[in-house]
Amino acid sequence: MKPQQTSERPHMKNVLGFQVPTDVYYLHQGHAWAALEETGLVRVGLDDFSQKIIGPADGLKLPGIGKTYYQDHICLSLFKEGRKASFEAPLDGVIEAVNPKVRQQPNLVHDDPYGEGWLCLVKPINLESNLDNLSSGEANATWINEEAHRLLNFTEGKAGVTLPDGGAVVDNLLGLYPDIGWRPLIREFFLKHLTTKVLAEGSTKDLWKDIYSNGNLQYCFNCSTCVSGCPASHGDPPLLVRNLARKVILGLEEELIEDNTPWACVSCSRCEEMCPMNVMPFEMILSIRQWQCRNDETLIPPAIVEIYKRGYTQAVGVNMELRESLGLSQLPTITNNQEQLEMFREMLMQTQIVSENDYMFKG
Repeated sequence: MKPQQTSERPHMKNVLGFQVPTDVYYLHQGHAWAALEETGLVRVGLDDFSQKIIGPADGLKLPGIGKTYYQDHICLSLFKEGRKASFEAPLDGVIEAVNPKVRQQPNLVHDDPYGEGWLCLVKPINLESNLDNLSSGEANATWINEEAHRLLNFTEGKAGVTLPDGGAVVDNLLGLYPDIGWRPLIREFFLKHLTTKVLAEGSTKDLWKDIYSNGNLQYCFNCSTCVSGCPASHGDPPLLVRNLARKVILGLEEELIEDNTPWACVSCSRCEEMCPMNVMPFEMILSIRQWQCRNDETLIPPAIVEIYKRGYTQAVGVNMELRESLGLSQLPTITNNQEQLEMFREMLMQTQIVSENDYMFKG
């Protein structure tokens, strides 16, 4: 496909309530857009379809300047109410700049997705071949129309009761109807290529070698002893170590990369003491964390927010209830010393991951 340049806002067409560019903006099937600048760089953002589903975000993780990303691979994430939505890169290229406005005002991505809410500028690597995998012009409207009806079927009509009669899809869909399920909808519409890869290939062979080649994971027979002794298995969400082991052994790469539960581990090593096969589950969890960071540079471990708030990763309610029933005091934590907690927070604010994503630590 021959690249078309743009220096102005796109011509828009309303398709069942979604604003769709129908001129020189290119749409990726993961709902990112790309527009070629006169400078030769490509401006990238997220389309109105994605923003109607997610609603205004609390924050976002943009790709790092100078980093190289590839089409169909995860390159950025939005965050809302502690939940994460990852998006795929619409083309191959090196990140030249990011939009500073959206860091301070993440709602711009929702309010003006094709204008002030743009995300980054990319120096393309394989532009013409990448564009062959994107839609443009009137094909954008046709595709979004198909997506809207697929969304209606996926949500069993909750996306917009008037859609079959020519109405519009509701805005902030996941906020209004949380029972639809955040992760299933994100994977279905925004991580299409990752999901297709899993369905087509079934699994990634020898994933365990990439994650945990030094351990004895292949000897795990899913006995659940690690779960029965794990205090974090009572958390929210629960840490189910055996489930993580099965995902690694079965090669469920895309299931694992979106799993936040490895970050709920409290590092007590009880699982390692109890494992009859000497699999070393705790070491496996640490290896999964490292693997996730290597494969998703937009990753912000959810445990960091809890550490900033309380001084530790998570409160295991069942343990505190048990201590109370026995007439014991609650375990002393850094939270009981507000002065030390504030000093600890100041230290965390000096780290790159916290300072660049301070919106997650406000309030």
